[in-house]
Amino acid sequence: MKKLCMALLAVFCAIAMTAPIAQAAETKVQLHDSLSLDDFVAGYNKSAEYPVTDYSSHSTRGDYEAYIAVVDQNNIMLVNTNTAGLISNIILMHRGDISAEDQKKLLSIFVGMNVALGYPATDEGMLFMVEAFNRLDITSPEVMASMLERTDIHRDYTFLKSENPAQQAHLILMEAVVE
Repeated sequence: MKKLCMALLAVFCAIAMTAPIAQAAETKVQLHDSLSLDDFVAGYNKSAEYPVTDYSSHSTRGDYEAYIAVVDQNNIMLVNTNTAGLISNIILMHRGDISAEDQKKLLSIFVGMNVALGYPATDEGMLFMVEAFNRLDITSPEVMASMLERTDIHRDYTFLKSENPAQQAHLILMEAVVE
């Protein structure tokens, strides 16, 4: 009986010690520590198949500035910057149904956003970006999520895809988290 109690105590202690690790909170942070909006748009446009045509329209929302980066009439990026001028998050929005051509365009924009933020445009990096995009299943009405690990800047990029049927809008929210 004493051995059984000791074994159960050991198991309980092991569970109790791992609970804080399992409960470790992720903290939202800006997407990059030193990249401003202008640097992001310049980097995006440098390699983008579908460049940003205008990002002068913006509004203040609490402690954030929200900039509308127009790609074309159906695709925009809503880029939110914090008080330091660093990019807090990006929402890629597409209006209307998503055709096969639109899917390719959204993938190209998705890759361009990540490359502009410093994700490696190597063969392996491209494979990971395409995989993260495909996990979002952009044509499905279901809410989906995916992630890219950024070991170089010690954070993970998270992507949450949702749909607003009333406005015929498809959204991909890009944020960064650290543990």
